[in-house]
Amino acid sequence: MPNGQYELTLAMGDQGALHDLMGVFLEGAQVDTISTAAGQFSTTTYLVDVNDGQLTLGFVDQGGSNANFVVNALDLVTIGPDRVPPTLVGVDPSGPVGESFERIVVAFDEPIDAASFAAEDVSLVGPAGAAQPLAVAPLDARSFEVRFAPQTEPGDYQLTIGPDVSDLAGNPMAGAFAAELVVEAAPLVAAKLDFGTSISPVAAGYTQVTQTTVYSAAAGYGWQQAVYGFNRTTGGDLLRDFNYAPQGRFFYDVPNGSYDVTVTLGDEGGLHDQVGVFLEGLQVATVTTAAGVHETRTFQVEVADGQLTLLLVDLGGSNANFAINALEIMQRSTSAASLSLAAVAGLEEEVPAACASDEVNTLSRQHAAAIAALWQGSGQPLSAGPGAPAAGHAEAAGRLGKPSDLFFAGLGGDDSEGALEDRARLAMLLLEDLIL
Repeated sequence: MPNGQYELTLAMGDQGALHDLMGVFLEGAQVDTISTAAGQFSTTTYLVDVNDGQLTLGFVDQGGSNANFVVNALDLVTIGPDRVPPTLVGVDPSGPVGESFERIVVAFDEPIDAASFAAEDVSLVGPAGAAQPLAVAPLDARSFEVRFAPQTEPGDYQLTIGPDVSDLAGNPMAGAFAAELVVEAAPLVAAKLDFGTSISPVAAGYTQVTQTTVYSAAAGYGWQQAVYGFNRTTGGDLLRDFNYAPQGRFFYDVPNGSYDVTVTLGDEGGLHDQVGVFLEGLQVATVTTAAGVHETRTFQVEVADGQLTLLLVDLGGSNANFAINALEIMQRSTSAASLSLAAVAGLEEEVPAACASDEVNTLSRQHAAAIAALWQGSGQPLSAGPGAPAAGHAEAAGRLGKPSDLFFAGLGGDDSEGALEDRARLAMLLLEDLIL
């Protein structure tokens, strides 16, 4: 039948029996539920748009005491031609799409004239500029696949489709459809380390760390001092061997930023209980593993000093040693080193946005003498040395301070430079915006 709008009138009922909960569907959508008693008839008129050249009427028993539908008569009247524009109702993928995409599937609410939908009806603009569609192909009457060259540049992509895509009656879209896709940056695996001995196997894709791998600036990783190593005869390459000690501090040089740090602890042959796990000076877990059991935990860590520090400490129990099998460090984001007032104070998360203004940062750099003494949690003064330039104090704080540290600042300065007004303004900003 021609596409268009119709009035459909249905008569339903049975002179001799009840028929209850009869579902009525037009063009795939439920429009009514009818129940009639014996000798009762229902006559109902529905307005329906036909866009695919065929009217589809469906009946489904939806429960009740009689399992059958019944229809007596159908009357169909043409109202007029189809004037309803097609609507794009789905895009896959949408939003975050992972690390790349090269294929988009779009779906409309009615059949589309395939000849009206071509590559020139699609626009995709990403961080690297416009990306030309390679092809548009129908998957069925309502769905189409749009293919591109692989899009891998991280960032936002703006997708636009139409408005000259038409349905079978020739109606174009009412307006262009727009959506946003986001390609996420691929995480950078900074390290995959297998802890063992010099003669134990190394898991594929991992770098070996032995009990004597002591940190050096040249290597960029290692134990603070030598620990112990053991190689069991059971278990896979990654889990059969381990490093152990009552306490051990492991360093890995990384750019400042956010990291997912995955630690695997355990021993094929023995229990290790109450092992404290510390990252960047903060305890993040206490782990106990039975013999033959390995525990893998992932923690999100902020590195602000150019070096990830993992500390493993036995906190008691029956075994006095930790046992580490593997360490994986995956970068989430990076941030350039900063000597802003927030970084110097070691209070990045607590400092109000106003305190990170260019004016305050400029003052803190020009008059870093106002921050004369900084202490870490150990209580030891942190200083660039007697007589060192004030900027040295700020550099040392930015290098050694971490978001969890609390610093105390002594305010003062040499008034011989004649900048008392500026120093007073900096002191007021510090007092207003920081709680030390």
